[in-house]
Amino acid sequence: MGVIANVFGTAVVVYVLQWYFNRRKIYKTFKNLGIPGPDPNLFFGNLWTLRWSKNLSSDCLSEWRQQYGNMYGYYFGVVPHLVVYDLDILRNVLIRDFSIFSNRPKIFQAQAKEIKLALQGLRDTRWKEVRSTLTPTFSMSKLKVLSKFMSESVDKVSEVLKDKARSGEEVDIHEVYQRLTAEVIAVTALAISKDLVRNPHDEFLAAVRKIFRNTMNSAVMVSMYFPGLQSTLAFLAKFSVLGKMSSQVTSNIQNEIDKRKNGLYVNDSGRTDLLQLMLDARKKDKLSRGLSDDDIIANVWSVMLAGYETTSNTLSFCSYLLAKHPDIQEKLLQAILDKFGDGEVTYEGVHEIDYLDQVVSETLRVFTPLPNFKRELAEDTVIGPYKIPAGTAIECSSWEIHHDPDIWPEPYKFKPERFEADQKAARHPMAWIPFGAGPRQCIGMRYALLEIKMSLCKLLRQYRFIPSAKTEFPELNMIPSVTTNPKNGIWLKIEQRI
Repeated sequence: MGVIANVFGTAVVVYVLQWYFNRRKIYKTFKNLGIPGPDPNLFFGNLWTLRWSKNLSSDCLSEWRQQYGNMYGYYFGVVPHLVVYDLDILRNVLIRDFSIFSNRPKIFQAQAKEIKLALQGLRDTRWKEVRSTLTPTFSMSKLKVLSKFMSESVDKVSEVLKDKARSGEEVDIHEVYQRLTAEVIAVTALAISKDLVRNPHDEFLAAVRKIFRNTMNSAVMVSMYFPGLQSTLAFLAKFSVLGKMSSQVTSNIQNEIDKRKNGLYVNDSGRTDLLQLMLDARKKDKLSRGLSDDDIIANVWSVMLAGYETTSNTLSFCSYLLAKHPDIQEKLLQAILDKFGDGEVTYEGVHEIDYLDQVVSETLRVFTPLPNFKRELAEDTVIGPYKIPAGTAIECSSWEIHHDPDIWPEPYKFKPERFEADQKAARHPMAWIPFGAGPRQCIGMRYALLEIKMSLCKLLRQYRFIPSAKTEFPELNMIPSVTTNPKNGIWLKIEQRI
């Protein structure tokens, strides 16, 4: 027994020493290169500071930029991250040298299938194959078909707001838009006829909200601090409330796929949804390995999550900004009326209103939906004056770029005229990147912009957004999350136009 104990004790000591010296070696990466940055903690790298010392991670990155300059390094757990603000270098990373930076960092080695097989998690050749297969799904012709169902859901929002306008009560517009985007996703992704806009307590809506509230839970943080525990935590996560909800949703998608493959799906409404478009794309794909059921489930799932969160947030922030700037709200209304009058809001029409595009673009700048994004370096590469080793994550803080006073004078002011044609042409192409840039730009960008613009066109013709006693001034309180989120909702009053 004593021999076993000695062997075990020796093994533990050897493991701890190996762990210690390996961490020390990783955490010397930037110091050895002469790259400035905050000192890492042996256990957490700089992740503890990034996530918990400030209200938002963007605040922390801003402070580090002021301290260390336009290129610095920090450690996201054990993954070295080089933060770059030079727009020419970012253009090289995202576009010109894309073959070297084509992958997103593998922060979680033991990823769930829904992450690993979605476009966001795919790498190298497989990413290119799936992206090529899915791109036609988001073409203009396909989105034009889906726009009809978006329009029907927005009409339901109009009914909800009519009741609020009549009663004079304040409304959390963020919560209402969450219902809208969840319903649009349910209808356009899965042809599920759910009346989520008028049913705020629906189980599907509650499940999606819980998933987003738990994106940065303690298990996720521990897995980033200690990558060796990721497989164990990933297995245990299947039995958590979040894991069970995710499994239920993916199981429903699989059942829907089986129905359609076996001819059991009856489409009484004649609707075409994203799931069917992906299944059709699989049939037409002759150039690659095609899409498996798991591939389709993962990508429908990712569209559901991405479309729900970022779109509802952007609509909410835009309504808030318009309430704060009634002159801009009325100018936008006039542009909408000049285009449509009181007639039908069409797919083609919403893309032809220049001022609408300016308002939405400026909203995406002021409240950048995804504050940062990253690319993984595939080989040792010279970036600026440094030779950066393969495996390093190159991080772009889009929030910081969108609020840089050297690029955007008075960056926290809402000024849609920044996006007039002459001003856009004078700016660096990497100065505005809410959806990323290059081949890995968000595939659902057109889908999101269509829903945002169609909603604003239909709602502003009927209602005026007004600040209420609960509207937060001068700024909104934000909550730390993967995306830019209002902490306390967005409260406004709704006034019906005569």
